[in-house]
Amino acid sequence: MTPSAAPRLPRRPPLPLTSLAILLLVALPAWRLSRWPRPKAQGLEQLMAVSSLLQSFPATPERRLPVLWRERLGEQLGARLWRLQRRSWWQLWGPHADGAPYLAIPQPSVSLGSLVQGLPAARQLIEQRGLRVGNLLVLAPDPLARRLLRDQLLPRQRPARGLRRQCVERLQAGQAVFWTPTALGALLGPIAPLFQRYQEGCLSLSLAPENRLLWQGQTSAVDGLQAAPPAWNPPRGSLPDLEEGLLLELRGSALQPLLQGLVSRELIRAPLSERYGLDHQRLERLERAPFRLRLRPMQQGRFLAGMELQLSLEGRPDDWQPVLRRISDTLAAQEFKSGGGANA
Repeated sequence: MTPSAAPRLPRRPPLPLTSLAILLLVALPAWRLSRWPRPKAQGLEQLMAVSSLLQSFPATPERRLPVLWRERLGEQLGARLWRLQRRSWWQLWGPHADGAPYLAIPQPSVSLGSLVQGLPAARQLIEQRGLRVGNLLVLAPDPLARRLLRDQLLPRQRPARGLRRQCVERLQAGQAVFWTPTALGALLGPIAPLFQRYQEGCLSLSLAPENRLLWQGQTSAVDGLQAAPPAWNPPRGSLPDLEEGLLLELRGSALQPLLQGLVSRELIRAPLSERYGLDHQRLERLERAPFRLRLRPMQQGRFLAGMELQLSLEGRPDDWQPVLRRISDTLAAQEFKSGGGANA
């Protein structure tokens, strides 16, 4: 018998081949990052973290120079950069939603220094109000606002996730808006608690034929939601036109999203029960009711519009008549007009 042959180990590749493999492993990812760099959204993510309200606008160099560009960049430099734009630009307000807005534009495709040659006023303006944030140039309304924004920016920031990740994509893709609870409170004032479900979010806006404004997006009741929101499935087919004379029509399978911010407060629930008879059980049925809300312009009187709310309520009509009578009497005492009845 002959002894079995020992297993042979593969030969080590020659040193030049090993070096080439290592070089490829390092060079290929670097080459890919150079072609598709992540900093494309880095500046926008940094601004979202310190903004109460942020709006994006598509590039429209064929249109007139906006007032914000003229105020932040001056007439000459603003016009030059406006004609060169090929990507979206943004306006934003600071974390306290007060003061004048900032202007954010992509880093110019040509050297900014060459653009300000012969424009000493523009060069001085950029030095005093301009701030580089990632791949963006941000123009503040004044030097103090520039310093405040610089101090609020985080040098190292975790990438946006969940709802904010989707908001970054919307703000890059076209016309959109991102808001936080601070901005919502500043815009809505005392009625902001009614919109508890919409404390933070973003919407994409588009103009449809016949000057119809379409919007879609995500919202959250939690500031900085990390989980990805559910996907939105747009309705199939074309949207029906509003009836003539309507300003707004809103339909839903349940009234709960509109009432949650209202009836979740004991300060509101107690008077509803005492004055109108809307106890806990009736409120629950009211929240489950399918609805249609309409706004119509008013041609006469002190009010510009009238609201019409139609509900499909659970239970017998007799169960809701006392509530409707109390509401009708209260509205009449305040010189409002009411009408309608209960549908089982």
